[in-house]
Amino acid sequence: MGKNDLLGEPYVKDYLNDQKRRNCRPNTIRCNFSTLKLFLSYLKERGRTSLETITQEDLSSFIEYEQDRGMQPNTVYSRLRWIYAFVSYLVDRDVAHPNLLKRKLRVKIPEALPRAMDPEDVQQLLAVLEKPRDRAMILVLLRTGMRIGEL
Repeated sequence: MGKNDLLGEPYVKDYLNDQKRRNCRPNTIRCNFSTLKLFLSYLKERGRTSLETITQEDLSSFIEYEQDRGMQPNTVYSRLRWIYAFVSYLVDRDVAHPNLLKRKLRVKIPEALPRAMDPEDVQQLLAVLEKPRDRAMILVLLRTGMRIGEL
């Protein structure tokens, strides 16, 4: 961490040490640090000189910046959660203003579509069906994408 020259470096060190004391996994601490490094570097580029001056606009512009970089919604959502955890840590220590936590930003994650069955699994399913009616119903479900409740 010595080479990074981060904005608010003592607070970052204290925060990461606090996570270590609370038995967070090493990968969690590593991900937190990389997210904080990105966020604090971004703030420094925007001309922020201290953590006391962070605003809601800084958080929202960082989210837009991450989305513009092509980050997936899950990644942006995770980074936002880690940033809010750090901001909460700063608020608890009277470094950041409590208004930052009043209306938290949300990143909407799209629902994943159901996965299609493998052709081998389809053949195995059709092989055990004996009645033509059952076979017809399963083929309708498979070929149209209908749910079982819609049949």
